[in-house]
Parts: sequence; C-alpha cells; structure tokens
Amino acid sequence: MNLKIDTLLGSPLVLLAGSEASLRLRALRELTSKLAEGGDEFDTATFTCDGSNFMDFYGAALTAPFLSEYRIVIVRNILRDKEPNDAGKPAALKSLPDWARLVLVADDENVDGQETTRRTKAWEKVITGAGGKVLSFSMDPKKAVEQLRVDVLELGKKLSPKAAIQLFAMCGNSYTGALEELDKLCLYVGDEEEIQEKDVLAAVSASREWNVFQLGDAMAAGQPDVAFRQLKLLAIGGTKSEEAANRNILPSLLRQFRLIWQARVAIDGGGIERVADDFPDNPNLAKMADWQQRNAMKAAQKLTRAKIEACMRELADADARLKGLIDNPNATEAIELMIVRTAKVIKG
Repeated sequence: MNLKIDTLLGSPLVLLAGSEASLRLRALRELTSKLAEGGDEFDTATFTCDGSNFMDFYGAALTAPFLSEYRIVIVRNILRDKEPNDAGKPAALKSLPDWARLVLVADDENVDGQETTRRTKAWEKVITGAGGKVLSFSMDPKKAVEQLRVDVLELGKKLSPKAAIQLFAMCGNSYTGALEELDKLCLYVGDEEEIQEKDVLAAVSASREWNVFQLGDAMAAGQPDVAFRQLKLLAIGGTKSEEAANRNILPSLLRQFRLIWQARVAIDGGGIERVADDFPDNPNLAKMADWQQRNAMKAAQKLTRAKIEACMRELADADARLKGLIDNPNATEAIELMIVRTAKVIKG
C-alpha cells in the first residue's frame, strides 16, 4: 500500500492525521526511517503533547543537528493541544529552519469524535498556512475490505469475501480495528486455510458502532425484543448513560434511519443511481459500503415514508427527553420508551 511518504520528505513541517490509526503509525515509521537514513539517533527526539508544552518541542526543532542532515522531532497526541492558533504558534511554525523536520501526529485517544474533527481541522489549517504538509489517512470501505484480504495472506490464511465484509462491519467500518482482529481470527480457525463469515461472527468482538447499528436494524424491523438485547450489550445505564445516549446512540440511530429514508426514496425512484444527486452529503447512501446499502434497502422495502418519518420523530422525542425538554426519565428509560414506540409505529 503506497502511503505517499515521499511527498513529505522535503517539508520542515508535517501533520499526520485521519481516522485510520494503523496507517498513521505506519506512515510515521516509514517517514522517520527515511529522514534518519545515514544520521545519528541523537538527532531524533520524541515528545507527547500535553497541551501546554509547545515551546519544548518547537525549541527542539530549532536545535541544529549534530551528526545528521535533519533534526527530527516527533510529537504524538498533538490533538491534546486544543487551540493551535494560540500564543503565536502559527508564526513560529512558519519560521522553522531548513534542517528541521517537525512531525506532528493527530492521535485521537481520549478525545470524542466531534472534538477530534474540530481540533484536526484547526491543526490542518495552521499547518497548511505555515507552508507545511498534511497527510490524512482514511480508507474507502471497498478498498479497506480488499486490503484486509491482502493483509491476511501475510499470516498464512485467506479471508472469504463475505468474511471480509462482516469483519469490517463488525469493527465499526474501521480498517485499523479489523486489522487488529486478524491475528485472533487466524488462531481461532486453527488449521483451516480460509476464514469464513461464521468464524468472524463467533470470534470477533463487535464494536459499539456495530451494536448500535444492530439496535437500529432491530428497531427498523419492528423487533423490540432483539432491540432490547442489543441495548443490554451497549451497557447503557451507568453514571454516564445520558452522555453515551446523546453522543453515540441517538446520533447513530438517526443516521441509520436517514439512510433508510434515502433507500425508500431510491426504491420509489427506480434505484440509488437515479436519485443519488438528491441525497445530502452526509450521510449519503450512494457513498456507503455495499453491506450498508443492502441493509438500508432491505429495511426500507418494509416501510412507508410515513412510518420512517414517524420513527424519526420518536428519535427526536427521545433526544428531547434526555435534554429535559419534555418528560425527563433516565437514559435507559428514554431509549427503552423509544424502542417500544418505534415498534408500535412499524407494526401499526
């Protein structure tokens, strides 16, 4: 897989970002290896950003190398610095010397999705404004599935097409998450040459995103019993249950029903390709993975537009309850009530 590292070698300032951590780390290893060729290890320094130590790693980048062509400074967890525009940072980054190679890595640990996006965009703007290079790593779902089938060959196994799709889906459409499951799958199948879909279902630890998707799938099918089981797997009900519901569960369910709505429009309009231009940018059914399109179309075939709209109103009501705008039960009760009311809409 070509990560386009060569495009970064001439820049004193680099940001490695994007949703796929495995690709970010691979790029970091390849980039630092090429920059350090023929040099001395003492001219490479690694920092972990704590949100307040900008001058530490910036000062290190200003130090002339001793026995190497470059002074390489790697800064992990740069997203812990919430405001890259503070304290003259943009001006400082513009004035890096030619020998400097300041490599910032936008790790996303301990930062929620929306905040990760905001901070990443802020850093990308500062880096490009300072004349630096940004390389963002994400993967198209189809390419990710294909790459997993290539990756597993290095472990001496094969991955069936259906198993690859299932693995990617259960890992929340994360190539990195799926990649981390391959070793376990190889051990699970033992002497078997090929990993099958049943092996993935049996051995892979499903992501929270997958369980939320399964919850929405059960709701759309009018199966409250299955939905309640999925809700239990999500372990909603602790001290942070409202936060989990607001940040993860409800937005994901609303996204899922918006895709089902688009699928219904596609069915009525003669196919996804014929109506794709009318879809919003996000979420856009036409840009989803094949399995997501199939599931949305399957659910939409059993629902009218009126029923889908009514389900979305129930989601909005649940959101209002969690925010105290109407009757305010705890998060578990709000979600359970939404499941029951949605089932009534679908069966009615």
